Amino acid sequence: MSDTISVGEVPRVELVLGEVSSPPQGIKSAPITLNTGKQAKILLGDKRNTLSCPFEPSAYEGKGDRVPVDFRIESDVLAEAVDALDQKILREVVRNKARLFKDPKVASKSDAEIENMYVPLRKAAKDPKYSDTLRTKATLGERPSVKIWNLSTGKPTFTDDFEWRRARFVCSAHLSKVWFQGKTFGATLELEHLGIQTESLECPFELTEDFEV
Repeated sequence: MSDTISVGEVPRVELVLGEVSSPPQGIKSAPITLNTGKQAKILLGDKRNTLSCPFEPSAYEGKGDRVPVDFRIESDVLAEAVDALDQKILREVVRNKARLFKDPKVASKSDAEIENMYVPLRKAAKDPKYSDTLRTKATLGERPSVKIWNLSTGKPTFTDDFEWRRARFVCSAHLSKVWFQGKTFGATLELEHLGIQTESLECPFELTEDFEV
């Protein structure tokens, strides 16, 4: 993962948006890269700062293997990184709105109006007693897009009876694109690696041995 940056490095990087493409079947989008030309790959959680999922990932209306995977934002470092990503994405879209929005009525909107169209990576909790979450996406099922492994054994593992809410995770993700759909737009943070650290049955808060990422 030599090209992967840590969450602590995120506030210092700059993003660049490419040209918009409109596939015959699909959502209009523009690729995101770092200003160095490299892909924006981020190590979201490591062995010292594991992540947790508040919900079981599920497809929209139960269709397909494409699912949202939300992680709790439980540290100040991750919160700062997610906020920085949202700010950088918004800044680039506003800066390039004439190029990104082909509809003149949208392209002529004020910066504030464009910002109100944005679906942030940081999802606010409905109840203040719960943590905000980070939105990511993944394709699971028989042909997963994410590489999954067990942190204790180092072997690929994923079973139907696995309980997401009883595990901790280390993961990396690729900030791949900005999508445009109707009157909204947002960014896709695609999971690439997901390390599973299951909790002990004797103590639900005790983690298994560390795994070097």
